[in-house]
Amino acid sequence: MPSPLAPRIRLASRFNWPSVVPYLSKLDICLDPSAAGTSGCKELFRQANSKKMRGFYPKCAVTMTLSEADPVIKAEFVDGNKAEFDAKHMDMFDITEVLHESAAAIRRADEVAGEFREVHNVPDAER
Repeated sequence: MPSPLAPRIRLASRFNWPSVVPYLSKLDICLDPSAAGTSGCKELFRQANSKKMRGFYPKCAVTMTLSEADPVIKAEFVDGNKAEFDAKHMDMFDITEVLHESAAAIRRADEVAGEFREVHNVPDAER
């Protein structure tokens, strides 16, 4: 039986993106926009550059590099670790899952060390 939710909502409900972005310091998406298999990269860029995400996480630098090579995601996390992987034919969920592994490791290290990381930049008047 098909989901009663619209396909876009059904897919968006699976994304872990909001739990990953607080732990990113840089994100570079390299892709050929006219090539097949780049829809996940385009969706990642769209979500990362949305007004809401840019407002909550202004320190995360998001760039898109246009090239004729296969799509590649390059991420740098707040602890200095870097991840680079081929994102051809990956959807947004798959890309986020790869990034989520590193973000979860940072979160666990913070818990062990007893540190608290500010996860978003909300003005004090709205807290």
